[in-house]
Amino acid sequence: MDLRRANIKTVPFPEYITVLPDLADSSEFDIVVVGERSEEAYCFSLFHKIYTIEFSEIDPFFRYQCNLHKDAVSWLTCLKQLIKENLELFDTKLLVQRKFMFTSQINLRRELFQTKKEDLPKQKKTRKKLNAYDDEQVFCFDTDQAHIDTLETVTEKILYLTGRIKDYSLFTPEYENTQIKKFDVQCKVLIEHLLNEDKLLQQIEAQKQTNPGQTVRNPVNADLKTICYAFVQLRQTKGKDGKPYLDWTIKQTADYICNTLCEPDGTSFNLATVKTYLSPTNLYGRPKKGDEIDLDGLNI
Repeated sequence: MDLRRANIKTVPFPEYITVLPDLADSSEFDIVVVGERSEEAYCFSLFHKIYTIEFSEIDPFFRYQCNLHKDAVSWLTCLKQLIKENLELFDTKLLVQRKFMFTSQINLRRELFQTKKEDLPKQKKTRKKLNAYDDEQVFCFDTDQAHIDTLETVTEKILYLTGRIKDYSLFTPEYENTQIKKFDVQCKVLIEHLLNEDKLLQQIEAQKQTNPGQTVRNPVNADLKTICYAFVQLRQTKGKDGKPYLDWTIKQTADYICNTLCEPDGTSFNLATVKTYLSPTNLYGRPKKGDEIDLDGLNI
């Protein structure tokens, strides 16, 4: 099968250790990625290695890669999941044999690593600790926490965490780390922290509104969607010189709205909500028909 035309299903790995092509000191067992490093590029290159490596080199390949990774067990588990997600690509007798040899190596090495860890009186701490895993899923709170740090709003973070809690509740682990709190307990603690932090930030913002010397926001007697849609039109409608009336980015527009305008009762607008409503592709952020501000009727 030509892998270049295959639709390889990707799997999230805790870390991607790759090299550039034609690197002088690289090994034949390195994972080579051309161009930008990404989850898709890593999985494609790794799968290509499974397809092409000589049978005699499979064992050295695993020794080399396991020595590279700080958490070899996690890497092995993810590799096994990658193979499972793409079973249909092992469509010949020779490829089935490759799949069997790789899977056997993964099972053997995971068992060896676990035995070594149990024999050691003290385990060396790793940067990321797996909570639990089986042949198909891996639960690592450290990895999920790093992911939610990339999410913008508290709502998005809590939605992601509740989804992971649901997945974990339906999960029967092959291995579970008893040295750390259970995965769902850690998620629930983080959700409570996020809610408390958001509440405190809102209180701080409200106090700033009442303190003298702070920025004065002017109340607007209109729905937030109506306000934002007016700014969307001003950013899209072009003036005499061919440029929009407001040649601003979404961030600049959102900052202006939140720093100068507020609800009729003085409540500040939520910055994340304003950014969402300002998105030209977000139909949910549009006001109801009849609530729009008709800019065509204004002499701008």
